[in-house]
Amino acid sequence: MEQKRSTGISISGWSNVIIGIIGIMCFLRSIFLFVEGAMNMNAPDSDKGAFVSYELGQVGIWYSIPYISMLILGIGIIKLNSLARKVYVMYLLPLAIAISFIWIDGSHESFFLPLLIPQIAFICIQIFYLTRPKVKEQFK
Repeated sequence: MEQKRSTGISISGWSNVIIGIIGIMCFLRSIFLFVEGAMNMNAPDSDKGAFVSYELGQVGIWYSIPYISMLILGIGIIKLNSLARKVYVMYLLPLAIAISFIWIDGSHESFFLPLLIPQIAFICIQIFYLTRPKVKEQFK
């Protein structure tokens, strides 16, 4: 008999799947930038644009790895996999701490700081929700 998941678990899982899909689309764009820059870098008429797209492609590939893991963990949460829940909570803890340090540091642009508050709140709500005893029971 298949277990029925709660609405909160569905929201958590599907939000991770959506964020993961967006991250994979960015990953594909990074690969295209990387390949385009690599192909045009040694061209005789190339300018700095090829090098910039090559570098942006490299950076984008590395920054997209967490999104791929979010997609995988989101699918695991939707399927009520206990290991996926544990790994996801352990993934969120350092992420919340890192975002909090960026917010406390305050060295970034002023328009950037208000964007961090909803991110920290969403992460803390997910950690709180996924560690509740009734929610843990659903993952057994």
